Amino acid sequence: MPVQKTHNSLVPGASLLRSGRGGVTLPLFGLGDVVVTLESLLIPILLALVWMFWMVQQRARSLALKHVRKACQQEWVQLLDDTLVLESIRPSRNAAGRFCLERRYGFEFSSTGERRYKGEVHLRGQRVAHLELEPHQVGPGY
Repeated sequence: MPVQKTHNSLVPGASLLRSGRGGVTLPLFGLGDVVVTLESLLIPILLALVWMFWMVQQRARSLALKHVRKACQQEWVQLLDDTLVLESIRPSRNAAGRFCLERRYGFEFSSTGERRYKGEVHLRGQRVAHLELEPHQVGPGY
């Protein structure tokens, strides 16, 4: 396998070794040379993208839960199990016309403690687009 030494113009004095395997050999500070190929970078990049998507999802879910709790408190109902269920996610456009994801979460609440009612909240990007509580019975003191 022929190895060619090339000059890296981005870093003065640095040089890269191109191997015949289609990758770039980089010196690893006394630990030997490491061949970096597109395939070897693919898994870390995919893992980083999955982690970023998961973090954005958690932030959106937390925002939706905050608004649902506030709506339940204003309506004098109890959010059951303190959970939201992601029912759908789809591409959409926000009020400014920009691309974003629209997430639809479902939840359950109770007004008297006897029956469960359904509700849903829609997030478009990081804003609540719709929040709805199913018609429910109010307690005897109202």
